[in-house]
Amino acid sequence: MMIMGPPTKFNGTRDNLAGAECIGIGFPRRSCLIAGGPYGGRTHGGRRSAVLGPGEGRRFFFGTVKVESDTADFSVFEGSPAPGVVAAPPHVHHSYDEAFYVIEGTVDFLLGGRRERLEGGSFVLVPRGVSHGFSNPGPGEARVLIIGSPPVQKLVEEVGLLLAGGAPQLEAIAQVFQSFDSELAQ
Repeated sequence: MMIMGPPTKFNGTRDNLAGAECIGIGFPRRSCLIAGGPYGGRTHGGRRSAVLGPGEGRRFFFGTVKVESDTADFSVFEGSPAPGVVAAPPHVHHSYDEAFYVIEGTVDFLLGGRRERLEGGSFVLVPRGVSHGFSNPGPGEARVLIIGSPPVQKLVEEVGLLLAGGAPQLEAIAQVFQSFDSELAQ
C-alpha cells in the first residue's frame, strides 16, 4: 500500500494531442479515456475518448461515474461521503487493486489495520488482498476520486441498489461482495 501527501502545486491542464481530447491532471499530454461529456465522442482505435467538465458524468447514489467500467481497463468515479458516515466498511478485493485521491476535505482510511487521516491532495494505493475502508470524519464535506479495476464500480453500484431499498441485511451485502471476488473484513 502506498500513501502520498498533498502535492505542493496542482498543475491541471487540458490538452489536444493528435486530435484526441484529453485531460492531464499534473501530467500534460497524457491521453485519458473518459465516458460522456460535451467535449468527446471521438473514437480512436475503436475506443471512445471524451473530456468531462466539473460535475459531469453519470450520477449514481455514491457520486459521479467519470470512466465507465466497460470503457477502459479501469473505472473512475467521484464520491462525496457524508460527514460522520462510514462510506465503505472494511473490506478486501482478492483479485484487483483500488486507488483513492482525496480531492478536498478530510477522509479517514483504514488500511491493513492502520488508520490514516488524509487531507485534500492525498493519494492512497490499495493493492489486492489488503483490507481497507474509509469514512468522512466531518464536520465538513469531502470529495474522493476512486480509481479501480472495472469490478470496483460495479460492486459499489450493486451495494447502492441494496441501500436504495432501505437498510439491507449484512448477509445481502456480503453476497454482493462475494460475487465480485471481495469480502467484508472484521
